[in-house]
Amino acid sequence: AMIGWFGTAMLCYVTPKEHLGLPNKEDVRVGVITYKIAAHAADLAKGHPGAQKRDDALSKARFEFRWRDQFNLSLDPERAMEYHDETLPAEGAKT
Repeated sequence: AMIGWFGTAMLCYVTPKEHLGLPNKEDVRVGVITYKIAAHAADLAKGHPGAQKRDDALSKARFEFRWRDQFNLSLDPERAMEYHDETLPAEGAKT
């Protein structure tokens, strides 16, 4: 995130398997999410208005218990829903 804030031209990720083997689908998924987090943090640090609007919308959705909006606004909607469904799987718990 720091190098993004300082204006680097490119962000990238390295999987734990780099140089030891080929990454699998999950390794790549985790790398992409890590990249998204770093890019979003850099946008926030630079004062990018779109990044702050997203965070504000997510905070408001949390405050109002709007679970579906929280999932959709997260950087990894599928994982957010998986975490939620571990303890609150019923459809009524997602309103």
